[in-house]
Amino acid sequence: MDNEGRLERRDERSVAPFIYSGTAMIHPRLFQNTPEGPFSLNVLFDKAIESGRLFGVEGDGLWLHVGTPQGLDDAERAIANSAN
Repeated sequence: MDNEGRLERRDERSVAPFIYSGTAMIHPRLFQNTPEGPFSLNVLFDKAIESGRLFGVEGDGLWLHVGTPQGLDDAERAIANSAN
C-alpha cells in the first residue's frame, strides 16, 4: 500500500504489515465480463490493480476473531468492557 492507499500485489515470500479483512466496496462495472458462477474476487482485484484503482485503508480500530465459540465469548466480553 502506497501513501495514497493504492494497493498492489506483494512479491512472493515478502511479508506485509497488514492483512485483507474481507471488507470491500466494489463498483458494479468491475463485475462486467466476469466468469459465470462462483469465482475468486482476485479476478476483480487484478482488474482494479491494472487500472490503478485498487485502494485500501489501514484500520485502526479493534478487530476481533469470532470464528469459534470461545472467540465469540471473548469478543462479547471485549465489547462489553469497552462500553465502561
